[in-house]
Amino acid sequence: MMLIEMPFHPLIVHFPIGFLVLSGIMYLLSIFVRKDYLMKAGLLALVLGALAAGAAVITGDMAEDLAKPRGVAHEMVEDHELFGLICAWAFGILAVWGIFRQKRFIQVEKIAFVVLLLACVSMLLATGHLGGKMVFEQGVGAVQDSAKESASANAGVDEVDED
Repeated sequence: MMLIEMPFHPLIVHFPIGFLVLSGIMYLLSIFVRKDYLMKAGLLALVLGALAAGAAVITGDMAEDLAKPRGVAHEMVEDHELFGLICAWAFGILAVWGIFRQKRFIQVEKIAFVVLLLACVSMLLATGHLGGKMVFEQGVGAVQDSAKESASANAGVDEVDED
């Protein structure tokens, strides 16, 4: 199997989800518990999550090429791809905003930033849920059980007893 044929998307996709949910939690806490380390942790998780989201988009395109979905599954893949791109760009923009403004946030700007971040996290979770439905309900990208394939391929062949 060539390296490019390995489905990296399922391996990569959980990193942006974890980092970006953590970022949302850290920033939300920083509104109520005014500790500088919460905002620093939130920004670090946001930047790492935005970078990982870019990797998830790239590996998702590769996975789509390998899976070749049809019908309803194809429509779901296209929606998942669109939502993933929107999320990646939105988190990238938020990361740049956070890098340049974090030390100078006024309270209203900080609240607006956190509200937008949490909205993006909600969209990210919905995108992940759609990805899970594609795999577990539509079988997109699922690897067939090789034992079942072998059994069905040999279905008309009599076994020879060698006694």
